[in-house]
Amino acid sequence: MNRFSSNLLILYCVFLLIQATGCQSVKETLTTLPTGPSEKISRDDPSVKPGRSLIGYRAPAELIRDNLVYANQQFLLQNYNVAEYYLKKTLIQNPDEPDAQFLLPWTHFFQKRYELALINFSRTHAQYPRDSHPLIGMGWCYFAMQYYEQALDAFQRAAHFAPDSYQVIKGKALTFLQLAKKEEALVEFEKIFREDEILSLMASIGTKTELHALEIIPSKNNSASVFSLPEEKPRYRSLLYALEEPTGNGPVNAAWLWYRKGFYKRAVAAFEDMDSEFSGTLDAQNGLAWSLFSSGAIEEAQRVFEKVLNRHPTFQGAVEGLQAIEDTLNKKASVARHYFDLQKYRLAEKKYQDLEASYRHWSHPTAMLGTIALANNREEDAWVQFNEALNLNPDDSVAQKGLDQLQLKQAPPVYRGNQALKKKDYQTASYQYWDYIQSLGPQAKLEGHLADAYKGLAWSQLEKGLYEVALDNFDRIQHMPDFHDDVARGKGLTYYRAKEYQLAVEWLQQAEMFYPGRDEVAEALDWSVLRAYPPHDAESYFLSRLKQFPRQASTYMALGWVYYQNGDPDLGVEYFLKSISLEPELALSKEFVTMLGNERYGWQVFNRMGWEYFHRKEYPLAQQLFQVALTREPKNSESLKGLGYVYHKLKSYQLAEQYLMESLKQNRYPTTVEEMLIGSETTSPVFIQTNARTKLGRVLLEQENYERALEVFEKAKKAHPDWPEINDGLGWVYLKLGKLDLSRASFNKVLQYQPLHPDSRKGIREIKSFKATQNL
Repeated sequence: MNRFSSNLLILYCVFLLIQATGCQSVKETLTTLPTGPSEKISRDDPSVKPGRSLIGYRAPAELIRDNLVYANQQFLLQNYNVAEYYLKKTLIQNPDEPDAQFLLPWTHFFQKRYELALINFSRTHAQYPRDSHPLIGMGWCYFAMQYYEQALDAFQRAAHFAPDSYQVIKGKALTFLQLAKKEEALVEFEKIFREDEILSLMASIGTKTELHALEIIPSKNNSASVFSLPEEKPRYRSLLYALEEPTGNGPVNAAWLWYRKGFYKRAVAAFEDMDSEFSGTLDAQNGLAWSLFSSGAIEEAQRVFEKVLNRHPTFQGAVEGLQAIEDTLNKKASVARHYFDLQKYRLAEKKYQDLEASYRHWSHPTAMLGTIALANNREEDAWVQFNEALNLNPDDSVAQKGLDQLQLKQAPPVYRGNQALKKKDYQTASYQYWDYIQSLGPQAKLEGHLADAYKGLAWSQLEKGLYEVALDNFDRIQHMPDFHDDVARGKGLTYYRAKEYQLAVEWLQQAEMFYPGRDEVAEALDWSVLRAYPPHDAESYFLSRLKQFPRQASTYMALGWVYYQNGDPDLGVEYFLKSISLEPELALSKEFVTMLGNERYGWQVFNRMGWEYFHRKEYPLAQQLFQVALTREPKNSESLKGLGYVYHKLKSYQLAEQYLMESLKQNRYPTTVEEMLIGSETTSPVFIQTNARTKLGRVLLEQENYERALEVFEKAKKAHPDWPEINDGLGWVYLKLGKLDLSRASFNKVLQYQPLHPDSRKGIREIKSFKATQNL
């Protein structure tokens, strides 16, 4: 039968299947059909419905959503440059995606790139002329650049569409202050602040000089700024504005109003009863947490604050909330601690028992009850209390210290073994544990310190690579509830290191159920799934896992490998970069380096990551990545150039010159690198285009080799006559050679294209100063 007839037969079979199963199963039927040996399904054909044979295929809308979600996560982590990259990627895929259009300028704003933010806010305003949000963004950009008349105009135009917007009112008030219009500022402040808050605000920033001294956005989580005024505590609405200020958020404002009036239980009820459209916002969750805290529900407040920080790890309102809880609990424990320090243990015990009953999830009172029991020689009670405290909080230092004291007293070898294990002296640890086990004999009951000794011995043997005996010892204590986590984690890691990946997955999944989010367990689980599952199943698993743990770096890395090794290396690299954005150390992990070392073009991945870290100013890590790339492809010009750039930043000019020269030897037409300049003369950074040749000119300039620098910059100018970097370099070379007119002309050409270029502005000032000195 020829191929044409075979295809006709297949189509006829499809027709019969459709008749039998109904139209709804057509897609399922088609995806199970075989293709001929020379047939390939095109990813680019929109008529093709993907089946499970296309690993890495994601519908365009799904890819856009994934990139947008990741950009939001990175924004919350304050990785604004990473968020910017994925928002731009989203807009390339869908130029009309409104969430990306609105958030992109804020990534520039929070990087203090106010001019670029203004350009993008203006573009968004042109597309959405009746929306207040881009106008508000424009207002804050003008304010940051000290163009107060323009800022006021933008805020007033925004007021036409959102007259009650907090950001509009606050922006107008602060701008009026800068324009020395105090009465108008007070009128605006009265709309959003209480009288006492206004008095406090005016006392701290009531003059133009005082307000000008404030940062626009906080450089540290607890520092005051225009976007985090002390009077805005604990709501800090401006810090959340870029991500959420829902239209018609009356219920949230009403609930916060109850809080501000001191009616905390009413505030709790208001926050809890509002519709899900509002109750799930960070603003509402932060308000609920503070209301719970202020009404005395401390443990509930702590859980809500932690929930907020899980979404927005740096949000100042929640960070201060957890600190307030810690201070409050320490204060409540101060009386009990006072009695304990006076050795009035009965009174101290009663106070700690009251605290334990009131705060059941707080480990400290339980740990202190154990300490009191130990002081009174009630060692069995102390043992129980310390372990209960560690079940509540494995990091409770009081309980850990108490158990150490008990072990030192009752089982010195176990104590010494634990200390050696902490120091990673596994041989000594094994010896101490085994010595204690032998001293009790084979008939000893498996409990207490003996069980601890077997647990410690198992961990020591795991670290020594003795996997079979480690598993035997974990098995000994597997039936004991206190060791369920240690057993699951220990056996999972043992199977992982023994390359029994399917068994590793089973045990590590159990360990994650006990304490989710531990990197050691999560990373081993991800790598095990990658090796144990078929590619399709691994892809599905990792995509599902990222929905549950959206900031788990190793999951992005493992999913990247699925795509990289199964026909979509570009998508794989994207996931590698997402991974190292969350956890840079993964880029040089043994697993990643080993696996990538087996790939023919693995050096390109290391090179891309090297440039990623260069732009983040993490120069030592960038240096390592470029060097790894060069070990795999010694003559690639991009990594040679990367090392030249890194060594220039590290002021190792001879090495920088060496690598840049070698890069130009390999590629006479170097690619462009965008860099950012920040100087004291400007309020926003300046972005310049550079390449290996311009960087070589800078290196020679730093080495005071002015003649060679002049030669290099002049050669670079032939290719890029208007580049500010080249003309600025020439300006400085001419200045050092005493050719002031040529120097001024070069600097002026820079300022023609980039008026805020800090180095050229400085150069013009030095020329003026030099001429003034000559005239004297």
